[in-house]
Amino acid sequence: MLALHFGAGNIGRGFIGQLLHEAGYDICFADVNQTVIDDINNLGKYYIEIVGDEPKRIEITNIEAVNSNDEAKVVEKIVNADIITTALGANILKYIAPVIAKGLLKRAQLNLKPINIIACENMINGSAKLRDLVYEQFNEENLNKVKGYAGFPNAAVDRIVPLQHNDEKLLVKTEAFFEWDVESSAVAGEKPQINGVTYVDNLQAYIERKLFAVNATHASIAYLGYVHDYKTIYEATQDENIMQTVRGVTQETGRLLNQKYGFDLEKHQKYIDMIIARFSSPYISDDIVR
Repeated sequence: MLALHFGAGNIGRGFIGQLLHEAGYDICFADVNQTVIDDINNLGKYYIEIVGDEPKRIEITNIEAVNSNDEAKVVEKIVNADIITTALGANILKYIAPVIAKGLLKRAQLNLKPINIIACENMINGSAKLRDLVYEQFNEENLNKVKGYAGFPNAAVDRIVPLQHNDEKLLVKTEAFFEWDVESSAVAGEKPQINGVTYVDNLQAYIERKLFAVNATHASIAYLGYVHDYKTIYEATQDENIMQTVRGVTQETGRLLNQKYGFDLEKHQKYIDMIIARFSSPYISDDIVR
C-alpha cells in the first residue's frame, strides 16, 4: 500500500507519517524543501523520539520523497496511491490543488478505485476546502468524471510537535499523545484501516471539543503566563494561581460541550486532566510568545 503525504515537516513526519507507517503503508512525501527530500531519499528512514518519563525511539522505514513541483512524478504517485494526506499549512493547500486535480482525472480515466484525501491541518473543514480548490480546476465535464473517484473527509488532529533543531537528520521529537478524528460519512469506499484514527459521525463535536478543551486551555495558560512574564508553557503551569484560573476555564467550556453535544462531564474531566498533564510536561518546551 502506498500513502502520498504532502508536507515533510515535523508534523508530517512526526505524526501522520508514524501512523501511516504503523498501518503498513509505504510513504512518499511530497515537499518543496530539496534538502529534506534528498535526506529522505538518501537515508531511506528516519526516527521519532517520544519524550516523557518513558522515552521511546521509533524507526520509520519504506519512505521516499518527491518535489511537489515535479508534476509528472506527483501525478504518478497520486495514480498509484491508496491514500493521500496533507500537513503543510492551510494557506498552502491552494498550491497543491492543481496537481491533485490532474492526478484524480488520470485515476478517473483509468477507472481506478476511489481514494480518500485527508487534510490534517490546523483548520476547520480542511479537506472540504481542499476539495473545493481541486474541483475549481475542472470544467463541468471533467468534474463529473472525477467526483466519484475521491473522498475528502474532514479531520481534526492534535499532537504537540514543538519547534526544534536536531543535529540528527530528519529526527522529530514529540509527545506520546495524539488524536486523529475523521468524518466517517465523507469517506469514499472502504475506510482506511489506520490504528489511531477514530471515525466519527459528528466531527463538528470533536472539532469544538478540541477548540474549547485543548486550544482554549493552551491559550489560557499562555496568556496568563505572558502577563506574569513566564517564558514557557511549562513554567506557567507551575504557577498554581494561573492553573486555578485555567481549571475554571475548563469547567465552563466543559459545561458548554456537555449541553451542546452531550459529552459526559466525568469522562470530559479525565480528558481535561490529561490535557493539563500534557501542557505541564517538562519534556516539551513550548514558548509562550508562540
